[in-house]
Amino acid sequence: MESRIAYETYFPLVAYDVETTGLDRDNDEVIEVCFIEFNERGEVGRGFHSLCEPFAGYIPTEASEIHGIMMSDVRGKPNYFDIRENVVDFVAERKFGGHNSDWFDLEMIKIAPDGVETFDTMVMGVEKFHIRDGRISLRQLCGKVGIKFDKKQAHRAEYDVLMCIKAYCALVRTETEALMNDIPFWETKQVGWND
Repeated sequence: MESRIAYETYFPLVAYDVETTGLDRDNDEVIEVCFIEFNERGEVGRGFHSLCEPFAGYIPTEASEIHGIMMSDVRGKPNYFDIRENVVDFVAERKFGGHNSDWFDLEMIKIAPDGVETFDTMVMGVEKFHIRDGRISLRQLCGKVGIKFDKKQAHRAEYDVLMCIKAYCALVRTETEALMNDIPFWETKQVGWND
């Protein structure tokens, strides 16, 4: 247990993203999840990734056009609710969040550990850059903080999580902290994965 505590102390943050069958938080379903632990230096640790088969048995064409996930990709995979406890165990009591997670993703993953702090890089970006309409896409946020964003890879959970981690670190780090490190904060390394 002590090694897990030490490990979670080294990686005290978890970023996540979900891809879904649509934007209706009450009726649409999760079809991909990715959770990655990290620290404020931008180093990443273990990850948890899974495709999920929706109970409805289909993915609308308009959703597939956005994220590229087809029903054939998820057929035979566990439903999100079959792996939800793995997600809860992975997050544990660490601060966690994503981009636009307060409004959408948190509702979709259906976990709200008591007393666990969350973050939302969209909210952070809106506050830092004084965005009047209250919204900034992950691509726009990355551009504002100088992170290269590949829109061809966007809207897949793992890529979006890695970009979210980079944006988070850029938003919380001061220029002095960035200069004190040997490697640029946007370079990440993977320590371990579940798949």
